[in-house]
Amino acid sequence: MQHIAKVKMLCLIFVLSTVSAFAQKLSPRIIVGPNILVSQHEDYRHHESMLAANPTNPKNLVATSISGSRPDTGAATKTYASTDGGYTWTATAFPEQWDANIPFGAGDPQVAFGATGTAYFITLPGVPDKPGNRVDALFVYRSEDGGKHWAPPVRLPACDHPQIVVDKTGGKFNGNVYIGVLTHSNKKHAIGIFKSEDDGRSFEGPIIAVEAKDGAQVTTPVVLSDGTLFVPYTEFEIKKEGPPKYGDNRPIEFVTSSDGGRSFSNSQPIAVQHTIVGNYEYEKSRNQPNAFPKLGLSFDWANPPMFAGDSHGTEFRDRIYAVWNDCCLVNSRVLFTYSSDRGKSWTKPRPLSPDIPANAYQYQPALAVNNRGVLGIQWFDTRNSPKQDSYDLYFTASVDGGQSFLPVKRVTSESSFPATKGNLAPTISFSLNDGQSASLHLANGYVQHPNGGDYMLFEADSTGVFHPFWVDSRTGTQQLWTAHVRVEDSQLKPKLEAQSTVMTDVTKDILLVGGPIEFDAASNQAVIDIRLKNISAHPISGRLSVTVKTFGLPPGWSAQRRPAANLRSPDILNATNNKTGAGAVFDYSRTLGDFESLGPGEITEAIPWRLQLQGLAQTLILKVQVTSSGALGGK
Repeated sequence: MQHIAKVKMLCLIFVLSTVSAFAQKLSPRIIVGPNILVSQHEDYRHHESMLAANPTNPKNLVATSISGSRPDTGAATKTYASTDGGYTWTATAFPEQWDANIPFGAGDPQVAFGATGTAYFITLPGVPDKPGNRVDALFVYRSEDGGKHWAPPVRLPACDHPQIVVDKTGGKFNGNVYIGVLTHSNKKHAIGIFKSEDDGRSFEGPIIAVEAKDGAQVTTPVVLSDGTLFVPYTEFEIKKEGPPKYGDNRPIEFVTSSDGGRSFSNSQPIAVQHTIVGNYEYEKSRNQPNAFPKLGLSFDWANPPMFAGDSHGTEFRDRIYAVWNDCCLVNSRVLFTYSSDRGKSWTKPRPLSPDIPANAYQYQPALAVNNRGVLGIQWFDTRNSPKQDSYDLYFTASVDGGQSFLPVKRVTSESSFPATKGNLAPTISFSLNDGQSASLHLANGYVQHPNGGDYMLFEADSTGVFHPFWVDSRTGTQQLWTAHVRVEDSQLKPKLEAQSTVMTDVTKDILLVGGPIEFDAASNQAVIDIRLKNISAHPISGRLSVTVKTFGLPPGWSAQRRPAANLRSPDILNATNNKTGAGAVFDYSRTLGDFESLGPGEITEAIPWRLQLQGLAQTLILKVQVTSSGALGGK
């Protein structure tokens, strides 16, 4: 009997151990950090955005976008550089785009890094070749300090829609810079390649890769692990006469080069993209609710397909992935396919996230592969918008080479409404005199780019962290945002609410980061975005809370010193505990996203503090105490 009891006890211990091990089993999950405003203090529209990560320094990121930043409010392209992993950014404008001889500004910006950390920025300034006619020249800039400063550009012949990729494989073509473009050959659309073998200092080309049957457009090229250049593109009908064609089917094809871009294979098929190119009449014919019924615009605009390849030494090496928005059956949906044999065959395209309302839209997808072979995909999605007038950014990932995907994760902490004052306001596209008349061309970002432009690209850094990059109208104008997204094996942690209620003073480890600030003169109210930066050498975990100690005039200031200003301390209007002065509390527990700690150098998402100023705008001092419910050094 004792022997039987001992066996039963051992069995029970084994079962409990097995259950415990199962409960402790780690599973992949997507962890989203705070939303970060990249284009701080830029109250003008942005579209067509791209971010690249330095392979030699994970803290160094460079981004770009078209912006309405010319002095006449016209379009210009800018770059943004970060040296702290994407928390703070420095913008660079290019004065040559403001030159009176380039009245059309610039567009189609792209950024990339080379194998040794050289940054590249390419863009198309609209240069007039004769009165009233625009030609897009291709300017290529280099930076050897992570995007802080850029050398004068190399100017290449006119083209359209440039797409850049750099060979970072360490092979015989390592360091080659390739720029795929739409060009012309024998008076037909053609896909061409500019190539540099000297770190982007000079280029040859365009080398014709494809002569299209009709219209064509290059999309994101990929370099495989042996240096093979994979160049995808779409073909489409150029309608010369008659009414618009409803339901435009676009074959997606590719060519490859195994000799460093000198020659190319025959074209091979991938799939077909079904589009309606945003045609409002077609929307009505489908009897589907339109995304913008009052203005007659749609989210169904056909973005070019996007590609990424795994050139790392993972089990999915040389697997090629593709996404695009497709309008075959319902409103725009993101479709996905991949090839595990270097493009010879492709899986049947399938919806990436089909479980959304029938009247919702998915569009503007982009993808990237990190150094562990994890595939990340981002896209805009209107599933949270009953009226289909706002969107959010969503993200998913595959850890098994595209065979399955983790549950989708919302990245944006606020939905974005494109029909805002900043996007609807007329802006000057350009001013022109063709010798016969003087003209001023007006437009607004909402009508021109309701979906954010032709593309929206991002990358993962050398530690495997993804940096989604997108345009967002939460401020009232389409601006640039990013976040940190990790895909990692981890246990589910207790919710913040279940953690200790004992708060630790971490004030000495925190710097207040303020701005931008909005001010309404009619009500004398100001709204200032305030974020918290960890300036210590250790992570700070748990719930974060900010308590106002003093907020008011500097010591020694009085009405006698500034009698006309009617100086009094302001009131805080939106504190968590409803107090208006000393003792007001702001709960920052939601400003870390999914992150369980604020790491060294990291910054929380902003909380807007609404202030009622008393008298004229004045010099004020805000002193606070910051506390945390977690242990210092925790994760």
